[in-house]
Amino acid sequence: MQKIFNNILLPVRLNRHTHKAMEEGIELANRLECNLHILYTFHQSKIAHLFQMFRGINKVAEKKQQLRTLQGEYAAQMKNGLLLSAVFKKGDAIKAVTDYILSHEVDMVYIGNHQRTTQVKSSSFRLAVLKGQPNCTVLVFKSGKVLQKLQKIIIPVTGSFPANSIRVAIYLGLQFNGTIHLVGNSTRELSSFDYLSKAYRFVKDNTVLPVICKTITDNNLVHAVQKYAGSLEGGIIIAGNSSKLSTANENILDNFFTDAKVPVMLVG
Repeated sequence: MQKIFNNILLPVRLNRHTHKAMEEGIELANRLECNLHILYTFHQSKIAHLFQMFRGINKVAEKKQQLRTLQGEYAAQMKNGLLLSAVFKKGDAIKAVTDYILSHEVDMVYIGNHQRTTQVKSSSFRLAVLKGQPNCTVLVFKSGKVLQKLQKIIIPVTGSFPANSIRVAIYLGLQFNGTIHLVGNSTRELSSFDYLSKAYRFVKDNTVLPVICKTITDNNLVHAVQKYAGSLEGGIIIAGNSSKLSTANENILDNFFTDAKVPVMLVG
């Protein structure tokens, strides 16, 4: 199968939790054989800038040096042939990330435990992705080791055929000997069940991966999928994205990120 991921972007904060983010990012990049790009965005108020100038503090130089040190410390851990890039930007973190994705052909943004390790909060960045800017995969992962979660792949199936989600799920399933779980809501419209059946048949006919089809009676699709994922004791939820999302579907995907107790991957 053609390689899907080549460049992973990891926004970092340069604090005491950054080493954890780096270790997880490098582990993921090595396993998927991707280059890893770490991005730090510097932003401070005018008052803070004037105060530091008065005290002779050069925060820009300090952060640039920290970033270079981080790159030097971890570069040797990348597999042969894979690159570890470190980039310093000034300004808004969201804009820095989206601009970098577009200019460096980034396939995946990895947001680890975002409250501690990354500058880009998932609550802000997911909205940019849901609007189709940029068109790439976002992996939000709050705790634990992500590679241990990639053997149970859960795809919510709603009122459309989840083509991109299935494509990524098959790729990851082949990489990690995974099982694909297709989850639909039997209380929703009949078309959802039709797409669930089509998705099941497509995976069965085109791969050797184990596939499980599950219908759940719960009006809240987000709750139903997360409850099912929890019953598997691990796993990752892969949700599709479209630049023509309805308000209802946008809210569904937004809630996956907000309430997720398992990793969530949003596929562009």
